[in-house]
Amino acid sequence: MKKYIQTVLILLFMTISFVSCDFITVDNSGAQNGAGNQSQEDNTDSGDEIVDGDFIWSAGSEISVVSSEAELADNDNSSKYARSVSNIYSMIGSFAVSESIKLNFVPDSKEATKHEIVLGRSSREVSKRAYELLDDQVTEGDEVGWLIYSDGYSVAIAFDYDIEYLALDEALAYFKDNLVGKSLTLDEGVCAKRLISINEVHQKRDDELVASRWEALKKKIYTEMRETMSDSDAGKYTEDMISALEQIYALYSDDLIDWFAGLYEPYICVCEGDTCQKTRYCGGSGFYYSNSARDNAYVTYSGGEYMLLPDAETTAQALGFIASCGMLNQIGSDLKNAFPEGEGERMIRFIKALQDEKSGYFYHPQWLSLIDTDHFWDSRRSRDMNYSLSVLRFFGSAPTYTTPTNVPGDGILYDGTDLNVGATADRLVSPLKTSLVTAVSKVILASSEPAVHPHLVSEKTFTDYLATLDLEGNSYYVGNELASLAPQIVARDKTLGTEDNPRPLATILDSWFRYYQDTETGHWHKNNDAGYRGYYAINGLLKISACYNTLMLEFPNPLAATRSAFAIIASEEPINHVCDLYNTWFTISNIISNINAYSDDKALAKQIVSEVRVDAIPAVIATAEKMKGHLKDDGSFSYFANKSSATSQNMPVAIPNTNEGDVNATNIFTYGILGYLFSALDFGSALDVYTDCDRERFIELIEVKIANCDKRQAEVAD
Repeated sequence: MKKYIQTVLILLFMTISFVSCDFITVDNSGAQNGAGNQSQEDNTDSGDEIVDGDFIWSAGSEISVVSSEAELADNDNSSKYARSVSNIYSMIGSFAVSESIKLNFVPDSKEATKHEIVLGRSSREVSKRAYELLDDQVTEGDEVGWLIYSDGYSVAIAFDYDIEYLALDEALAYFKDNLVGKSLTLDEGVCAKRLISINEVHQKRDDELVASRWEALKKKIYTEMRETMSDSDAGKYTEDMISALEQIYALYSDDLIDWFAGLYEPYICVCEGDTCQKTRYCGGSGFYYSNSARDNAYVTYSGGEYMLLPDAETTAQALGFIASCGMLNQIGSDLKNAFPEGEGERMIRFIKALQDEKSGYFYHPQWLSLIDTDHFWDSRRSRDMNYSLSVLRFFGSAPTYTTPTNVPGDGILYDGTDLNVGATADRLVSPLKTSLVTAVSKVILASSEPAVHPHLVSEKTFTDYLATLDLEGNSYYVGNELASLAPQIVARDKTLGTEDNPRPLATILDSWFRYYQDTETGHWHKNNDAGYRGYYAINGLLKISACYNTLMLEFPNPLAATRSAFAIIASEEPINHVCDLYNTWFTISNIISNINAYSDDKALAKQIVSEVRVDAIPAVIATAEKMKGHLKDDGSFSYFANKSSATSQNMPVAIPNTNEGDVNATNIFTYGILGYLFSALDFGSALDVYTDCDRERFIELIEVKIANCDKRQAEVAD
């Protein structure tokens, strides 16, 4: 790497030299850097004669840039250092050809001469003295310093190392703005020094980035609204819309990053008291649903006592927050960059340990006793599978066994054992607590026949199942069940389909939905009892629209449906829980996407967007106001106004009646509602809520949790 970078620098120097006929010149009229340090007037003699004297450089002189070989060789960011070396050439070589100053590139190993610019830690005496003085500076916290020192003939630029070379960049900026001129004379001593906070630099950069994105959004809205209204009306609309959106963004605080990090569990443990049972479920990592879930070992639910542990849905939602709220936008989308090294593998271990070999579903140890009861809805089983796959995909992994949705397994167990190449027999314990012997002396195909849901065995079983559902009386419950089953319906149709009827189950469901739909409202709910109006009807509409998108079918009566959904947003009807508000924007976005993907009438999507935009400002303001009632002091949002939901799809996840935020509600009221609101208004991607500084804070907090994890320490000791 060192030789490569040195070669690049030499080529760069040669290029500059050829461009300026071997002489790099400067044209600034001189610079001052403080008391007693003044630039020298021009020596009028020109041409190729090289002059010498008591200066750093002057007309007709020769100057060398000395780069630190240690910086090129001793760290993983040497290319950033090489960039800074090239900047020295650029800042001197960019001036007009008025005074001939010869510029050389000199490696640290070459004997020292007068008139050198020494960049970084070097064997040069001027550099050694600069670093002695730099090391005397007292830094605090995240501070790094830089210092420019001269011996009267040469100048050294010393800097504290940081991974981005921020201190060096600032020193070079000072050097360029205050010292680079057509001549330079410096007295012996420190020319300049500074301490800078890395966090403050990052925060300033992030603030500028956020401001530029708001400005770009403002320009986009104004430009598009001018197509349908006058310039003045478009300007007022834009200002009012930006103000309305800012009311939502004002609800998001930096405390939320601390809250999310606080829910991370570095070592999931199925324990009896403080003793780890060393089960297949132990040793992974994931996220708790809420503070009460983290702070309590058990919860009483329906007369039984259940463990409170991290779960797949909550973990996937926490990862979704990190991936979608802007924390990764400046460093790439790989979620591993948001965690200390190895944490992604621990989350993979957690998820893989949940999968049942026989069915391909994912079962949590805290809910095993409820699997065969009425409490365990099909939606819970399906959601656990879908969210488990999401976690694995986030980290580039796959399930061990093929799933009921035909996602192929990779044959790799939670502990890394590869079933396809093993040479011994492993005895495992299934989630259902039955002992099974897996003979891995032969190849075990991870693509074995997946389980088939009993409702989806045939067209008849599916039709019989639909006949048991009360779509008009409870469209949300029915829609939720069917939306959860939709991926399995798609997978099953690939087996049941024929040339004449390629999608039998999807076709049956589409006909069933169309038969019951209210064509005037576009939704299905006809229960007018108190508590089942307005928002509740839209919740069912949302689930069914999601079902249509999964099935890749055209949604019926889309205009009536979107009008029903939008009308409820700014109404005075209070929301019962976060999904009420979220689902309205989600429904509009879903239907617009459906039209664009599966309808021949693409103009209808534009009509819906235009209608929504006209009355969007009061709807956005109403959205912010309704969100406020769920905001907690720690920055999170609760499912209900004064408490979290203690269950998720009928499974216990927290202590009941606790006034706290939860991951599900917080995701819904952060990147969830923003994403669908921006989509419904066709404003492009939602503006980021958080930035790179927040990611750095998150990682620091996770590292503290890992350091304080006693079970991790015990694992290392074992």
